[in-house]
Amino acid sequence: MSDNINKKKSRKEQKGAGVIENGLKILHQLGNINILNVPMHAIIVPAGLTFAAWHTRKSDRFSHQKGGGAGNVLFGENTILQSWMNVKNLSFLNPNTMIPLGVLILIYNVFDRAIQLPKKRDSNDSMEGGGDSFLLNHPLVHELIKIGKFSANHIMPSLLVPFALLMGRDVYKAYLLEEEKKNKK
Repeated sequence: MSDNINKKKSRKEQKGAGVIENGLKILHQLGNINILNVPMHAIIVPAGLTFAAWHTRKSDRFSHQKGGGAGNVLFGENTILQSWMNVKNLSFLNPNTMIPLGVLILIYNVFDRAIQLPKKRDSNDSMEGGGDSFLLNHPLVHELIKIGKFSANHIMPSLLVPFALLMGRDVYKAYLLEEEKKNKK
């Protein structure tokens, strides 16, 4: 019985390593590209999915839907992101660029509405309220807490997070691994 458990752990570890490896490849490939000149649908991944899985298997189902045109907007055409970049005097955006969480959430919401993903309803979901409860229930915040090990107490719209958070779990995990390696030096 313990052999079966060890085999399952080994497969899970191999799968996890493959996810990180894919994320590192994507992170490095996009590191020198100005994402401002790329359509939103080519970069953003629904929270909880990996970049590789979304762009190889799932995105086609949603790319032809009515109203999907907003996903074709270039990041540089997003007025909220452009305004923030102008304030910071930035002209280049890559996965390592630190962006306020509130700005990333607004970008994600535009994408989410454009591709019209089916929503999972949680018994705790509510259409009322806003503020902290809305923020803590957002899918990107779930990723920050689960993958990035952030405490819910530290989550606020002004929190600077890497743009890689919008790019899927594999890319975000790869970013975190790279940062961990830099901090050890």
